Amino acid sequence: MERIDGLWHFDEKSADRLWHKSAIGKPAEGGGILMSTVELLFCINHRHIKAPSRNVIIDELVDNTNFLSEYSAMEALRVPGNKVILNTEQWNSDYNFEKNSWAMRWPSNSHPRETEPVSELLLYNSNDAISPNELYRWCQNIQLKGLIPEVIVVDEECSAVTYRISTEDPMGKLGKFNLVEINRESLFEISSGGYFIDISDGIDVRMSEPFLRGGITNSAFRTLINGDKDSSATVLQDLLNRGLNPKSGFKYGTKWRCYEGDVGESHAPWLVADPENIPSDWNEACLASRLASGVNKIWIMPIFIGEAISYISISRPPADSRWSSPR
Repeated sequence: MERIDGLWHFDEKSADRLWHKSAIGKPAEGGGILMSTVELLFCINHRHIKAPSRNVIIDELVDNTNFLSEYSAMEALRVPGNKVILNTEQWNSDYNFEKNSWAMRWPSNSHPRETEPVSELLLYNSNDAISPNELYRWCQNIQLKGLIPEVIVVDEECSAVTYRISTEDPMGKLGKFNLVEINRESLFEISSGGYFIDISDGIDVRMSEPFLRGGITNSAFRTLINGDKDSSATVLQDLLNRGLNPKSGFKYGTKWRCYEGDVGESHAPWLVADPENIPSDWNEACLASRLASGVNKIWIMPIFIGEAISYISISRPPADSRWSSPR
C-alpha cells in the first residue's frame, strides 16, 4: 500500500467491496480506492485490513494533533453503519460542503453513489470554544440545504457523542408585553438583585413572581423597570414580546424557563441561556443540553445579529440517531 498526496492507495480484492458496501475511500483511476488516514485506521480496526509497515498513528499525529479526535468521530458514526464522506480536497468537487464542516453523513440503508446525504457535521473537542454567531450562520446554511445540522463532540479521552443544532423561533400566546410604570415607593431592592414590589394589582403576571402579597422580580426585570439596557434585559424584552412567560431557570442551571402561557397550564418547553453567561466551551454547552433533555425541555442560546435577536438550540438527537463511541 502506497501513499499518494496524503491518501492511501488500497488496491487489494476487498477495495471494491469497501466502496460499494461501506462508501469507504473513493474509487481511483486504474482500480482500487484512495483513503484518508482516518479511513485507513478504521479499516485496520474494523475491516481486517493489514496495516502498513510504518506506524500510521504516530506519523499522522506529528502533523495533525486532532487525528485521534477525527478517528473517534469516524468510529462513532461508522460502527452503527452510517456512511461518511469527509470534507477533503478529494471530495470538494463532488459535494458542496459548508466552511468548517467536517463531513457529510448517509444512513446505513443508503449510499453516496445513489442518494443525497441526510446531515452535515461539525467536529469539536469538548474544550473547544463556542462561537454562537458562527454556529448560527453554519446551522442556517445547512438547514437551507435541507440537511440536519449535527455536531460531534470528542472529550479528553477520545469518547465521541453527537448533538443536533437547530435555529429556533420560540413563541407564546400571551401577546406583546407592555411595561407599566410602577410607583418607585412600591419598589424595594433585595439582595438577590431584583425588586420586591409591594403591590400586586395591575401588574402583568409575567413581570413578577407572586410572593407575600406582593411580587419578586429578577435582576433583568429590575433593569427594564429602571429604563436601563444590558444584553440580559434586551433578551428578556424579546422573550416577553414573543408572548412568552419567562421565569427563573435556576433550578435547571440556566437563566430562564419559558412558558407559552400562564404557569400551571403546561410545562415550560424552553430553557434560555443568559446572553451574559453563554457557555465558553463544548463541555459547558453539552452539560446544559443534557440537563434540558433530562427534564424534557429544549435549551436555547440567544444570538445577537445586528439589532435582531435569534435563537439556536443544542439538543440530543432522537434515540435512533445518537451516535457515540462504541467503547
